[in-house]
Amino acid sequence: MAGWTEFDTGIRVADIAGVLQRPTTISSIENRNPMDLIAELIGRASAFARPHLLTIATSFTLVLLVIFGDDINGALKKRVRHYPFLVRMLSFVILCTFGYGLLTIWLTPLLARAFLSLGDRYLAPVVVAAFMGLGMLAERKKYM
Repeated sequence: MAGWTEFDTGIRVADIAGVLQRPTTISSIENRNPMDLIAELIGRASAFARPHLLTIATSFTLVLLVIFGDDINGALKKRVRHYPFLVRMLSFVILCTFGYGLLTIWLTPLLARAFLSLGDRYLAPVVVAAFMGLGMLAERKKYM
């Protein structure tokens, strides 16, 4: 299809360059309902974010791994504390290289598809709310 870009994950994102370049004049703003202006602002923000959903989902996934990484490492540490040093070290290396990598590869497309399934009315508010929720979670876990 013309105007669509496809990522390796199978996510198709619309080309919205023309939508963002629509001129808005003062006279067109004065004669509009404030709710229509808010809806248009959210729609434009969503249209701007849509081509970047894979990057947004990747950053969301990585923030989750940073926040919960200590808990995951602690759980592994409890399970392997009775083993020799070499086994403990190898298990930690395997967790950090393969475990976190696989989680990133697995979670990123799922989150991108979930964000993609939201309509223009909800995409921008949900993304902003999700990152605000991650910020509050990080604050509670003393990462900020």
